[in-house]
Amino acid sequence: MTGPWSARTTEQDSLFSRYLLPLKEAIPGSLLEEAALPPLHRLSDSTTSSSSRAFHRVCQSVHLIALSGPAITIPLGSRRRLSLMYVQRGELELQHEHQRCFCRAGTWVLVPGCSLTWKSSAFRVICLLISPEQIAWSPDRCRPDALAKADSNLPEGPRVVHTSSTRVGRVVLEMLAALLSAASQLHGDDPDLLERLAIGDQVCSLVAALIDPKPDRLCSGESRQQVVSQEDDHFNALIRYIKVNLHQPLNLTVLAKQSHYSTRALQYAFRNRLGCTATQWIRNQRLDLAWQLLQTATPEDNVTRIAQACGYRSMSLFSIEFQRRFHIKPSVLLRSTRDSQCVHGATQDDSDAPL
Repeated sequence: MTGPWSARTTEQDSLFSRYLLPLKEAIPGSLLEEAALPPLHRLSDSTTSSSSRAFHRVCQSVHLIALSGPAITIPLGSRRRLSLMYVQRGELELQHEHQRCFCRAGTWVLVPGCSLTWKSSAFRVICLLISPEQIAWSPDRCRPDALAKADSNLPEGPRVVHTSSTRVGRVVLEMLAALLSAASQLHGDDPDLLERLAIGDQVCSLVAALIDPKPDRLCSGESRQQVVSQEDDHFNALIRYIKVNLHQPLNLTVLAKQSHYSTRALQYAFRNRLGCTATQWIRNQRLDLAWQLLQTATPEDNVTRIAQACGYRSMSLFSIEFQRRFHIKPSVLLRSTRDSQCVHGATQDDSDAPL
């Protein structure tokens, strides 16, 4: 089976080819173990290492990996993430239990997080690595069963995605092909534009369409607005809880207990609503609070007390993160506040003095 790039062999082969680097320079080794890709970094064979090259880019939590390697047969363990792969060159066979999936150049293959055996000739593939919660359809992801629904639509083992099966499937794969081609060009010309165009979010929507082209649209009209409003209330309540308890230990487990979210749903909710992880948002809130407290410090305050009031137990970590965020040491900011208060106090005393 040939893919939508079959008539554009030159363009197909050139995708990200200019950016392929030696494996250890291009991609963290642990990331290959999360994708349905052979962990070539673990092999001691020098020939394998020298013939393996890779490219890696993250867009809105979607990992885009291009990998070329030698002929290899190797078992792959189970993973949490979903891989959608496009075979650029070579042939590969993916075996899961008694099911075998044969792929050759021009083939798209959807690989869930199951364990399998990888067997290939010399190859080059492009892999889109996505978390299941990222492919929940927007009308459904506000529902408590959204993640379970996304998981239930995934195949049990590797599945070739045929361009000829449905018109929708063909169009979606053509859109994915065009999106990857654009990403390859933009990475060289204007990498920042990849983020501004939300390439990763577009990939997630297209992969969701491949998996479930006709999702259940139970949330419609007034009922959808009601569900979305309830979801807003839940999330806003969680945000209020965090702001009031910044001095307390906060992690995904604690937040899940204080809300109706699971830890996985929490990760998605923060990414979707605030564009960052829960950990990143909480850290920024703590640092913003520290800035305010340092600028309004009383004579009894010191850096340690303020850091603890913002949830920091490590003074060195607090100093590092504060400097990284505001480009000034907390002790320097506190000293500046003291100096400003002294000057202001002296000015007030002079103005009140009798003439």
